[in-house]
Amino acid sequence: MAEPRTRLDPADDLAVRNLVARLAMMADTAPIDALEDYLACFTDEAVWESPTEVRRGIAEVRLGAEERRRAGAQGPGTHGRHVISTQGVWAHGEDRAVSESYFMAVGDTVGTPTPRVVGYYRDELARTPTGWRIAHRHVTFG
Repeated sequence: MAEPRTRLDPADDLAVRNLVARLAMMADTAPIDALEDYLACFTDEAVWESPTEVRRGIAEVRLGAEERRRAGAQGPGTHGRHVISTQGVWAHGEDRAVSESYFMAVGDTVGTPTPRVVGYYRDELARTPTGWRIAHRHVTFG
């Protein structure tokens, strides 16, 4: 049976969509020594999960972002972009929300843009005193 989907207040819906977009932009533009804006998109206890890794807590989320930058997978100088599309957002209990979206990571944006990977984000979000933050990001490729 499908999970019930209750609409968020329009202002909260927009805030969640903007947070997911901001995170994609920070993945592409935040330098390794200035990840504060990237990390501000997550709760302190956040989980970042993909088929190849699981990061628990903000320190591990930072480590994963640093490793992806060192490997040239994302960040400044990689000429890559994360493109978010087909996004749905709904309430998931009090002060919680879910966002599901498709993404495509594109490389070589200064030459011939080339799709590197497509996938799906399922983000579980929490309302915090400083706004919505991602509590759990589950990345699926394909």
